[in-house]
Amino acid sequence: MAPFWQDEPVVTPDPELQQLLDKEGDYFRKYIQQHPDFSFLLRATVVAKLEQIQSQLPSHLRLVLKAGYRPLEVQKWLFEDNLQYLRQKFPHYTEAEIYHLNLEFVADPENFIPPHATGGAVDLLLWDTRTEKPLDMGSPINYPDDLSWTWNMTNLTKEQRHNRIFLTELMTSNDFANLASEWWHYSYGDQYWALFFGEPNCWYNLCNDWHVQSHLIEN
Repeated sequence: MAPFWQDEPVVTPDPELQQLLDKEGDYFRKYIQQHPDFSFLLRATVVAKLEQIQSQLPSHLRLVLKAGYRPLEVQKWLFEDNLQYLRQKFPHYTEAEIYHLNLEFVADPENFIPPHATGGAVDLLLWDTRTEKPLDMGSPINYPDDLSWTWNMTNLTKEQRHNRIFLTELMTSNDFANLASEWWHYSYGDQYWALFFGEPNCWYNLCNDWHVQSHLIEN
């Protein structure tokens, strides 16, 4: 497993879903063609905390980081693309309803500071070295549907519920905030983290110069 832009294409029986799940990798690859020195980036403090979390895991489990810092250009592409998907999926919704539904999964860079653009947010999963597969969380990453809400466990198996609770408790006990609509999204120091933990201020703002403000890591 690798960052989204190094992933093999998703294989599902639903071609529309497959195209959707591949979009972030597609847009990152497009961005990297234009900015070939770009690589996986996170705030140094976030990296240190993730290393600490990895040390707490059983020996057969590994944190796999799928996305960290996301340039605003990529954010805009994803936001617009997901709007189009939701318009097709819910043709009876008003444009305002589509917009607010989209905000559950992708921040609008025109009106908000996207968490991934601060360098403090990370998308991740847990990899089991015994099976050479990620732990089953009940939905794929980047699936914009009710199944992706962290605590929506109505249609999950006992194993899937256990895996979600384990990941959520692991991350939140180490000061990471979970985005309620995405079981895979955690952040530290950004505006959502401040809201999640009742902090008066966030620490990280928009990262425009990621060469200077972010810490480069290799996944």
